[in-house]
Amino acid sequence: MALKHLFQQLSIRAQNVCLYNNLSQVEDILLFYEKGGSFSSLRNCGKKTILELENFVNQKVNSKIKYREKFAQILADTNKWKLLELELQNEFKNLSVRAKNGYFNLLESRLINHKEFIKKAIIEDYNFNDIENIGEKSSRELDIFKAFVKTKILSVLNNSVSEVFLEIRKIEIYFNIVLDTNFSFVTPTYSYY
Repeated sequence: MALKHLFQQLSIRAQNVCLYNNLSQVEDILLFYEKGGSFSSLRNCGKKTILELENFVNQKVNSKIKYREKFAQILADTNKWKLLELELQNEFKNLSVRAKNGYFNLLESRLINHKEFIKKAIIEDYNFNDIENIGEKSSRELDIFKAFVKTKILSVLNNSVSEVFLEIRKIEIYFNIVLDTNFSFVTPTYSYY
């Protein structure tokens, strides 16, 4: 995550402290803190800035741990992983060609690999603006996809997924319909991008 992205999350003083001390990425700040670095040792870092940077680090670490644990729980349940992968594949096809290219550049592969995407984009909290040759619009589109993935991780984790439910969901996606609990036709669904 580049410092320009941090500017949206930190105060001006905290930004200046980071710039002055060559902490230009989230990983740099986390690594500094994990190695026992004290923010109080940074030049021009007062009490409020120390507190702000410590809160920032705790928020990032807690988010990583939260999604790492939730993702591990999904991977442990085959049906939940199949459902998550099905939902992500269905949403992936709606991405623009440029956003898909950004996805592949992030993974350094031309293969669709949602596990790796989750690890890099969500658990490591990768900033899509750092992908080479990606525009602002495609970066925003990948941010929306990332938010969708986070929502689906929580949704899949909080529901029981049987083989029958999985097959019904495949049918819904294939025919672009939604079935109610009585398995009668409800409404077609449309995806607008």
